[in-house]
Amino acid sequence: VLLFSATFNDIVKNFVTRIVEKKEHNKLFVKKEELSLDAVKQYKVRVPDELEKIEVIKNYIFEIGENVGQTIIFVRTRSSAKMLHKALVDLGYEVTSIQGALEHDERDKIVKEFKDGLTQVLISTDVLARGFDQQQVNLVINYDLPLKYAAEYARGREHEPDFEVYLHRVGRAGRFGRK
Repeated sequence: VLLFSATFNDIVKNFVTRIVEKKEHNKLFVKKEELSLDAVKQYKVRVPDELEKIEVIKNYIFEIGENVGQTIIFVRTRSSAKMLHKALVDLGYEVTSIQGALEHDERDKIVKEFKDGLTQVLISTDVLARGFDQQQVNLVINYDLPLKYAAEYARGREHEPDFEVYLHRVGRAGRFGRK
């Protein structure tokens, strides 16, 4: 049994330890503090509202993105995916979007078209944040930052950023050390 991931939370580590504890095995874990994406340049753009986010994508990011390969724009919710898709199509951009509520066949079709290079920009919820490898993806946009959705946050507390999901999202570019 081989298990590979950029991140393993404590639940998965405990499960694996119970399953393989009586067998000979090798483990290699990197401390969370040592996880990095040195090959990926990251930029932060502060914007006051949703409309300004779209303007930044239109006026700056798509100008650069046309020359760098394929782009994935990650959003937090299905409604954000629908809204951003409509806004960019209304501005004349060809984009596709994928999210978990789509039928499995439809998701497969969208992924295949993206992998075949038929679409250059893919808007996605975290359905593609992990385990999706496409060599031509050179630009990842976190339109919304990922947040943890634990029960205690639902009771009015501020949501905490989900650093593991962020690492996986950004890792869609710079795969296997590519810059």
